[in-house]
Amino acid sequence: MLFGTAAKESNLLYSRQLSPRFDSNAGGFGLWQVELATARYLLAEFVRGRVVEARCHEFLFGRDTSVPTDWAHKISDDRLAGMIWRDARLGVVLARLKYLSIPAVIPSNDSRVEREFAHGIYWLRYYNGYGCNRHHTRDECVDQYVTSYQRLCLPVITEVGYD
Repeated sequence: MLFGTAAKESNLLYSRQLSPRFDSNAGGFGLWQVELATARYLLAEFVRGRVVEARCHEFLFGRDTSVPTDWAHKISDDRLAGMIWRDARLGVVLARLKYLSIPAVIPSNDSRVEREFAHGIYWLRYYNGYGCNRHHTRDECVDQYVTSYQRLCLPVITEVGYD
């Protein structure tokens, strides 16, 4: 789900949203195109005072004790945007927290084709916030997700023998 989300959101290439504009903190950052407001919400709601905070800290900073465990609550928007933009580890943590915040279970259909389609619907409903629907039909958005997954993710998954 995370791999497919990055494929659809950024083409596994763009670490900065190309629209609405590039000159500010508007829009998404990183391969998962996480917006600052979403990042702030996720870090405040799902990280503070939990085991997740320690795990996120270790994943992002290793055993570096110079970085305080509550770093996310003290950092400026510009610095946070820069971290998401330049470090895929923070982007994947935030994307995972986003999916973790959703009560609906991520689909795990037996058929790869059915699973890709179900993941496309799930991505559209819960991750994209129906943003794709402003310019495309629901089916076109899901097709775009599936196409991105098949073009960018499936060759890698097939090569390593994961699927």
